[in-house]
Amino acid sequence: MTDDRWGTVIGLDGSPAGIAALRWAAQRIDTVGPLRPVLAWEYPVAPFLPGPLAMGAAPPAEAMESAAAEAAAGFLAEIESTPYEEPVVRMGQPEEVLLHVADDAELVVVGCRSQGLVRKYLLGSTSRHLLHQAEVPVVVVPEPDDDHRDDSDADRPQRILVGVDGSENALAALHWATDHARAGDEITVVSSWKTPVGIGYDIPQFDQEHLRAAALQEVHDAIDTVGEHEAEIRGEVAEGD
Repeated sequence: MTDDRWGTVIGLDGSPAGIAALRWAAQRIDTVGPLRPVLAWEYPVAPFLPGPLAMGAAPPAEAMESAAAEAAAGFLAEIESTPYEEPVVRMGQPEEVLLHVADDAELVVVGCRSQGLVRKYLLGSTSRHLLHQAEVPVVVVPEPDDDHRDDSDADRPQRILVGVDGSENALAALHWATDHARAGDEITVVSSWKTPVGIGYDIPQFDQEHLRAAALQEVHDAIDTVGEHEAEIRGEVAEGD
């Protein structure tokens, strides 16, 4: 971690994806730093009504805050053996509350839940907003499949895929990955190449082998910036977008 940033903000919502995100962060506390749990709450808004009312009067803010704090404590029981800071419970939209609390954090971790076919293609609104707006790295943990809800393999070596394109941002991503990889993990650094095409035909003046070699050199140059590491680091190139 850097000197001026202090650890990990973990978003709480009690969903399967949220619990998976909480466990992900707890299992990596040695690399992601101290955990600061955050739960944002809002009044339910009923359609066609001018205020935050569902049926009858809304409960007072103090009652909502107390209920949210109680819910946060229940969610955190999932990691009772892992130390964490006092939960931040605050009224507001989750993405805005998380961004504010994470202003001086090293990392933000959230779950991503969606339903049906869209879960394969779309991120939830909170995680999508964080990916576009956060000034720190964001980890989005997907909702576990029904057949893969066991965390027993959490300590096994993991494969980490890092895409590079010669940019400083790509190098930053690679260095972040190596900082958070554990001994025995495998880091695959990948770049792609593609022959420019005209309308219905390849442009002949481009040497495909030269393009591939350039992409491979890009990968090796990126790996050279890392130096020695306990994780296995290898390079790979592929044709395509």
